[in-house]
Amino acid sequence: MPVATVGVAFQRATKERPELAMLGRDKAPESIHGVYLAANVIYATLLGQSTKGLPYYPTGVSAEEAALPPGHRL
Repeated sequence: MPVATVGVAFQRATKERPELAMLGRDKAPESIHGVYLAANVIYATLLGQSTKGLPYYPTGVSAEEAALPPGHRL
C-alpha cells in the first residue's frame, strides 16, 4: 500500500515557503494552504499522478501559490 508522505511535504513546504501559514498553533494543517498541500499529496499518492497542471485551486490559494514549490503543486 502506498504511503502519502504528507509530513515530508509539510517540512519541505515550510522550509521553502515559510511565509505561507501551513500549520496551525498545534502543528495541524489548519490553513487552506496546509489542507490543500495535504490533499495534493494524497491525490498524487492514490492516483499515482502528479497534481502539476491541474486547473483547480481553492479560494484563498493564488495560482502562483498553487504552483509552488517549483515543479510541484502546493
